[in-house]
Amino acid sequence: TTADGGFTATCAVTVVPNKIELKPGLGYKLNESGTIVYNIKPETKVSDLVKNFAGSGTIEVRNKDGVLLSGDKFVGTGAIINLIAGGRVVDTLIVAVLGDVNGDGKVLANDARLVLRHVAKLGTLTELQMLAGDTDGNKKIEATDARIILRVAAKLHKF
Repeated sequence: TTADGGFTATCAVTVVPNKIELKPGLGYKLNESGTIVYNIKPETKVSDLVKNFAGSGTIEVRNKDGVLLSGDKFVGTGAIINLIAGGRVVDTLIVAVLGDVNGDGKVLANDARLVLRHVAKLGTLTELQMLAGDTDGNKKIEATDARIILRVAAKLHKF
């Protein structure tokens, strides 16, 4: 009560940023700048992927060409996770799928070839491709990563 007999009230306001939040303990990781989510297994369905994220709005996934993906479609490297709030995109993450270096959504010998060309200094991988190609998680691109990709492509190994 105030001196003149009036009442006062207080309230606390919490401002929640419109950011895509990665749910903890799932094995997914973010790069240093927080723009790429990686360590995603091949043949991860959109419906399974979106369960691992939260945000103040709707989460949508588009392939690397901008086509909206849903349900049982597999996510490939270069796919984009958007947080939609108020009818607009307020946050975005780019997806790096283990072994899918070329972004076609599959783990094939061609992905191993790209890794080997990088190792031999005959080509250069982008940060996104390196996160997809670092299959052993040692933060380096080496011939062993290409070997693992080939074993996955031949169905002799799973991530």
